[in-house]
Amino acid sequence: MSEVLLLLLALGLTLACAVFVAAEFSLTTIERSELERAAQAGERGAESALKAAKRLTFQLSGAQLGITVTSLVIGMLAEPSLAVLLRSPLEAAGLPSGAVSTVATLLGVALSTVVLMVIGELVPKNWAISSPLAVAKVVSGPQRAFTACFAPLIRHLNNTANRAVRRFGLEPAEELASARTPQELIALAQHSAREGGIEQDSAELFVRTLHLAEL
Repeated sequence: MSEVLLLLLALGLTLACAVFVAAEFSLTTIERSELERAAQAGERGAESALKAAKRLTFQLSGAQLGITVTSLVIGMLAEPSLAVLLRSPLEAAGLPSGAVSTVATLLGVALSTVVLMVIGELVPKNWAISSPLAVAKVVSGPQRAFTACFAPLIRHLNNTANRAVRRFGLEPAEELASARTPQELIALAQHSAREGGIEQDSAELFVRTLHLAEL
């Protein structure tokens, strides 16, 4: 019975790992302007997701910490528990007694790894990439709560990583640069023309070029 309880705990940690993976991929693939519009419209979870996006490197460090810790604990819980549960079926199947322990351990490692990869990593990754805004609104709350609880440790790890990056002559960025959509560029060009920032002819040429690029 204790092995079953440990497996249930490992399954819960696998779902927690899935939340961290989903947060990582949704926050890095989401369109910032779309997220800002959702937050302005008062969509549930959008404001929390926007706050997470504004502290992206900190949140990603938290997600990586969560993924690492849950993965390690899952291995500690699931692999030996599965090995114990598999011994009896392997013995009943006629496997030599000297090989039962080794085979059970190998199967336990393989099964726990496959479940973690599929449920804890691949499924949330694909979900986040296909629907980043929807996923970010769901997982940003738990993600931000986790980073708040472990903020000192995450900050230390993040600062250490930033110092390493600076040694390569690079400056770490807190947020991803947000690419503007063609519609936003058109609106910006028209506004600049009205304000006298650029010539009207230049603005019209720029707008026509963008329209052609969208065809």
